[in-house]
Amino acid sequence: MLQLWGFAVMTVVGSAAAGEMRHQVFQTQNTFLAPEINIVLYNDKDYSRKFIVDFGDNDVKSPAAHRHSCLSRRPVAVMNGPPFDQWDPSARPRPYGAFERSTSMAMIPAKSFAHRYYPVGFFARMPCEITLTITDQADGQKIASRIVVTKPSQDEDVEPDNVSVTATAESLDEDKLRLVTILVKNNAAKPVAFRLVRKVLLDCDADISDFLVKEGMEGSFVRIEEHSYAAVLTAVTMRSGSVSKDCRLSAEFQALEQLSRRHPLRQVTVPLSAIAQDHRAAPRVAK
Repeated sequence: MLQLWGFAVMTVVGSAAAGEMRHQVFQTQNTFLAPEINIVLYNDKDYSRKFIVDFGDNDVKSPAAHRHSCLSRRPVAVMNGPPFDQWDPSARPRPYGAFERSTSMAMIPAKSFAHRYYPVGFFARMPCEITLTITDQADGQKIASRIVVTKPSQDEDVEPDNVSVTATAESLDEDKLRLVTILVKNNAAKPVAFRLVRKVLLDCDADISDFLVKEGMEGSFVRIEEHSYAAVLTAVTMRSGSVSKDCRLSAEFQALEQLSRRHPLRQVTVPLSAIAQDHRAAPRVAK
């Protein structure tokens, strides 16, 4: 079983104009190549925006990769030779693999968001840090966020009673591929844990293709540190070019006990169009 890492510290620097690029950076421990550095970019405008996210991979060959850098802990000897982005078997190509490499593009619809992540690798020594650079393609404005990856907290997991859930869907490869992101925020002061129990497509001429997403990011088990986030990804392959207006993904989660009907994780439904949804759960009142 994967070891669980904890908490992240973020420092943001940049110009006032760049500050309009609202974002969140956080740490997760979901895949074999964990920990993962995650970033969520929000588009609050009434029009789509395009961003580039650089996870600082190029710093490995520059003085910026100092002894505290997560990336500098990744020599070829540790990697057993293959480049980091070629660990996946060639027989199972993953179109979404580009999102995990050093630079990612995100076209964000109006009033929506996009999520990208980068697996640092289990060989990184904690604590370590990475500096991400976000570039607005419209005006070239940049901001940098430094995240410090630390060891796990020792707090016991609790039920996800106070969470916020936001969802979005992205179109890729001329609408043949969709990437659905369910973003869960833990509003509580304790780590929470839950499991995905079901994913189904409703009124869609499509197939769920979770093998295109790194194992663990599809949400089989989710743990979120206090006041942090986690992203559950779903790859969908459309059989035809057109998408029904009723086509949607339904995901259901479960904690140690069955979630109440009104719980935002009980059933999350995401239209397979670039529309964000928001649900909020109030804290459970102790009896």
